[in-house]
Amino acid sequence: MIVSRSGEKFITGRYAIVESHVQDKAVFKFRQLLIDTSRHFLPLSAMKRQVVAIAMSKYNCLHIHIIDQQANSFAAETAPADNMKKAAYVTGKAYLHTKEDIKELAAFARPLGIFLMVEYDMPAHAASWRLADELIVANCPTHGYSCVNPTNELIFQYIDAYIRDIFETATVTGAIPILHLGGDEVDHGCWNEDPEIVKYMTDRGLTTVTLW
Repeated sequence: MIVSRSGEKFITGRYAIVESHVQDKAVFKFRQLLIDTSRHFLPLSAMKRQVVAIAMSKYNCLHIHIIDQQANSFAAETAPADNMKKAAYVTGKAYLHTKEDIKELAAFARPLGIFLMVEYDMPAHAASWRLADELIVANCPTHGYSCVNPTNELIFQYIDAYIRDIFETATVTGAIPILHLGGDEVDHGCWNEDPEIVKYMTDRGLTTVTLW
C-alpha cells in the first residue's frame, strides 16, 4: 500500500496522479484559416460555424478572401465602390456580405479570441471589377482582363472607398482593422497588352515591375 503526503491511500499496482500542473500555449502568435467567399460564397451562418471550429482548434484569425477574378462578395456602400455590387457572384440572386454582416461576424468572433482579416486582392485578380466599371481594369482580353488599370485615377477612388467601408466593420469590436492586400500573381503581360498603359510606362520610363 502506498500513502500520499496528504494521507490518501493508493492500491499497489494502480496508478494515480497526486498533483499535476499543465502549461499550454500556442507555438505561433498568428494562427489563421483562410476562407474564400469570392469563389465559393459562404452565408453568415456558415462563417460563424467556422469561427467556432477554429476557436476549438486554438486558431485566432479568420482570413476572408473577399474579392477575386470570379466575383466580389462585399457590398461596399461608399461611391464609387458601391458599383462593385455589380461584380457579385450571381445564381438567380446576388450573393454579397454587407457591412452589417461583417460587423456581426466580428462581434461574434471576438469573445472566442478570433479576429477577422479581410483580403482585398489587387492589383491582379481583377477581372470581376470590369462588371463595376470597365475603365478601372486594364484592356487585356488575351490575358483575361486580370489586372487593374493603375494609370486611371478612378481606380484609386474605388480602392479608397472600398477600404474605408471594410475598415468600418472593425469598429464594432474596437479592434485595429487588419487588411490583406494580396499583391500576388500580377500578370505583367496584361499591362503590356494595354496601349494606354504601355504609353504611360514609356512616357515615364517605367517597367511593369516599377509600375507595380
